[in-house]
Amino acid sequence: MSATIGNISVPLTVTAAIYDSGTSLLYMPSFEYNTIRNEIVSGKDCYVDSNGDTYCKCTSELDSGYPTLQINIGGLKLALESKWYLMKFSYAGANPDCFLGISMDDTLRRNYWILGDTFLRAYLMIYD
Repeated sequence: MSATIGNISVPLTVTAAIYDSGTSLLYMPSFEYNTIRNEIVSGKDCYVDSNGDTYCKCTSELDSGYPTLQINIGGLKLALESKWYLMKFSYAGANPDCFLGISMDDTLRRNYWILGDTFLRAYLMIYD
């Protein structure tokens, strides 16, 4: 397993991933998360709320100014453009922000990524 964000290769601390339709976000260990998040928010008007969630000022999830996250699993290269990992979100009466559908998972110290709905919206999984 390997990953890149834009043109930056992300050193991984884990080598496995699981698909989980019961998980909303794409979860990864903090080292990978911090590298990927920092590249996504670089030069953008973004903030972290009190829950640790990242939001960026946006008008659409289709903003081409955000880099593509590419995950290589078993030789299969799977690209996640911003339209898959950003979700438009607004509070009543407030300007919309885009929620980053990627988060870190250090609480359980798992040795794999969890590819939840953020990932599964982009790719159809067939279990045979």
